[in-house]
Amino acid sequence: MAPTIDHIAIVVDDLNEAADWYITNCGGEVTHKEDTYYRLQLENTCIALILSSHGPNKPHIGVLVECLEDLPELAKHLGQVVEHRDGTHGVYVTDPWGNHIEYICYNSKESKEKFLSYRGSS
Repeated sequence: MAPTIDHIAIVVDDLNEAADWYITNCGGEVTHKEDTYYRLQLENTCIALILSSHGPNKPHIGVLVECLEDLPELAKHLGQVVEHRDGTHGVYVTDPWGNHIEYICYNSKESKEKFLSYRGSS
């Protein structure tokens, strides 16, 4: 699989207000809602809105990987693995300049259908 940006995650104080702002100014639509997380689908990627009061969230870029075995060596050795409530797995690393990257894997058929349908994957 070629490297693909899956999402751009932004930390916000109000999910509804942020969703309205990003839809008005960037287009797209809300395709997934949880208490602490909204996912907006644009034509070529997603914007993940993460509620600031929910844990130690950091703005990050999500890079899609087919499975956890496909991670770059850096992520395999230094990454923090997180199992998300939606069934996906993320491995978080920080680049030398302090930016955060999540390597995300949609490891079930259900999560692939839910989150990758705009790419024609299932």
